[in-house]
Amino acid sequence: MKATIDRVPILVTLIMLVALPLALLGYHRIYLPYKFRGARIITLTALASDGVWTREPVMGINYWRKHFSATPNIHIQQGESVVLRLASADVLHSFAIPALNIGPIEVPAGEVREVKFTGERPGPLVFLCWQVCSPVHEKLRGQIVVLGPGGQPGPEDPKLEPDLDGRSPQ
Repeated sequence: MKATIDRVPILVTLIMLVALPLALLGYHRIYLPYKFRGARIITLTALASDGVWTREPVMGINYWRKHFSATPNIHIQQGESVVLRLASADVLHSFAIPALNIGPIEVPAGEVREVKFTGERPGPLVFLCWQVCSPVHEKLRGQIVVLGPGGQPGPEDPKLEPDLDGRSPQ
């Protein structure tokens, strides 16, 4: 009887070591594509320390040892449905795409928010952090480029670029 009781913690530990990674893998590979059928899923993580939205995986161990690179322009096709999975690795951020009247959406540290939209019109869509989060807050911005027929970006539309204070021009 004692030998069976001694094996229970080992068995529970082994189950946790196998089941937890499999559950996370299933969530990312099976559940998310099912939940957002037909949509392209893009994960962006905000880091106040580096002043970037990045597509690189940010985990506890690499947060302190690595400088993350800003996400280059994200290209999508006109009419393509996109889900942005927004995360914050450190402080409260907020996300906005002024040209699409999306946001500001609060993104607390350690949590994920999801935003779904469709690239209706070719051209650039600026996204940014709306919440002043660090001394390098103004760097927390990027661009989604909606490509028209033939993979060409649309004409530059000055209304897509927000003013310096982060507000979209009227």
